[in-house]
Amino acid sequence: LSQLEDPTNIELSSISNDNSDETELALEKTSNDEEVIDEEVEEGEKHIVFYKSVYYKSSSSDLNKSAKSVLDELIITLNENPSWKINSVGHTDLTGTAKSNQILSVLRAESVKTYLYNRGIDFHRIKAYGMGENQPVAEDNYDDGIDDTIGKDANRRVEIQLIK
Repeated sequence: LSQLEDPTNIELSSISNDNSDETELALEKTSNDEEVIDEEVEEGEKHIVFYKSVYYKSSSSDLNKSAKSVLDELIITLNENPSWKINSVGHTDLTGTAKSNQILSVLRAESVKTYLYNRGIDFHRIKAYGMGENQPVAEDNYDDGIDDTIGKDANRRVEIQLIK
């Protein structure tokens, strides 16, 4: 796991694609978790768009009805855009050990990959990464040490990144 590249920590400098051509990487993020449709991209350029996230119960990698609905919408988008790929990036809250959270984050990312694959999306188009508890989007605890359940809920997620 330590050898995996962190897709959420991407430098905006030149990168090499599979053909060793230099390309620029542009990142876009929406504030309301909606898909962004951007202008045409020159050949060789890659854009990463932060799509919607799916959320999990504590200590679980099972997809709920809401997560499946988000993924079903994603399947339609991916079928309409066969050259697009995705990163499935799993995260956890701080409950449990760092090691168990790393494993759980990978299981969450893989649950998204498996769901998409089982519904016809080529597994070569999907990369799954686990970030463990290292990249929270919210605080898990208040300053007085009491659990912040809203923060914990937000951290138990898989971020879906579209690579155009």
